Amino acid sequence: MAAYGTDANALISMGAENVFSTDISDKLLEIGNDCGFINEYAAENAEQLSFDNEQFDFVLCKEAYHHFPRPHIALHEMLRVCKVGVVLMEPNDALIDGAPLSFIVTIIKRLLRRKSNSSGHDFEPVGNYVFSISSRELEKFQLGMHRRFLAYKHINDYYESGFEFIHLNTSRKSEKFKIFKTKVLISLRSFMVRLGLLAPSLKIAILFKNHPDEKLLATLKSYGWQIKKSCREILTSKSVSMCS
Repeated sequence: MAAYGTDANALISMGAENVFSTDISDKLLEIGNDCGFINEYAAENAEQLSFDNEQFDFVLCKEAYHHFPRPHIALHEMLRVCKVGVVLMEPNDALIDGAPLSFIVTIIKRLLRRKSNSSGHDFEPVGNYVFSISSRELEKFQLGMHRRFLAYKHINDYYESGFEFIHLNTSRKSEKFKIFKTKVLISLRSFMVRLGLLAPSLKIAILFKNHPDEKLLATLKSYGWQIKKSCREILTSKSVSMCS
């Protein structure tokens, strides 16, 4: 969870019940709990969760997966402790789920002698590798565990250091400008995504353990989610049967 359990607080404010916050360290979560910001919390290692099988309906992992040194182990654990599915909100792998015309941006950067990351690999300043996600890789993960349902959508973001401390209703001109700048840059990126010049910056995906409830699927579709039912070929001595 984000600092002090911000994501849990957002879920609680939207009416979610029994929201349990976790982090590798519970120091900030303790502060959030003491001031009534969140309800329950614990320090947990994502690769070895202490919870029972299917203890929760959903597990939300927001911008944490890409920090894990062994993210697939953590994803197996998250699926173990949930009944319905795992929600990931992580950097999108632009090399796999990229835009068809994104090479134009690379060419422009090279002409302007600006740094262009053609390898598609990223490291954070502290040195850890950034495990971005793609629809293709998540689909393979699901099929490897004989699961077939995946839902996803994309969003764009922009960040500057210290932005998380700015109140949306701030009266300071400098902070108001940062908010305005952020909205403009996100809108610009979204426009370039629609033109096929850039890939979305973030992917939101739901990995379902079983066939999702039809009402849930209808709700997701109404909010612009794409539902993926992966095909599975069954080889026999006589024929090849495609997904049912």
